[in-house]
Amino acid sequence: MRLEPQQAAPPFSVEAIDGETRTLEQFAGKPLLLMFHRYAACPMCNIRLHDFAKRFPALHQRGLEAIAFFHSPANEIRKHAGRRQYPFALAADPKFRAYRRYGVETSWSRLAMSVARPSVYAELVRALRQGFRGGKPTFRLAQMPADFLIGPDGRIRIAFYARNIADHLPPREIEDAVNEIYATENRRGQRS
Repeated sequence: MRLEPQQAAPPFSVEAIDGETRTLEQFAGKPLLLMFHRYAACPMCNIRLHDFAKRFPALHQRGLEAIAFFHSPANEIRKHAGRRQYPFALAADPKFRAYRRYGVETSWSRLAMSVARPSVYAELVRALRQGFRGGKPTFRLAQMPADFLIGPDGRIRIAFYARNIADHLPPREIEDAVNEIYATENRRGQRS
């Protein structure tokens, strides 16, 4: 079942590829972006991480934390996405525990539609040019991406469910929401 804005974010506990456990409670009081990707070798997922990593330092200065989930095992994430040394946590969830809690969807019809979209091919070409060659797909090929921005209060600000395999929450929406949270938190701090 899809989550909606203003719902309390479901708790999770997941092991990141650095060996550390990440939980929702660790990020209390901070905005947190949860990015649910497909398998670790997915070229579109990896180009998304690459693009987001460029924007992350400015967002992190405004308080944003981030976790990128893959349903691949940790060794596969290290082999593909992990070798880029991203400045945020990469987490393995091969049992789909967090995926299920956040209602991340599997859709064969959206996978089939993705194959027919020129924008998906454009992203694939861009990913290949950046060196994301892909690899062996997993049995959950029709897993769709999803993104969730959680506010410092632990409530979902944005719940984004992908329409195709290359779809993610637009960076501008992330930036606007983080800037709004930052401004609100600063006003609260000035009143205290």
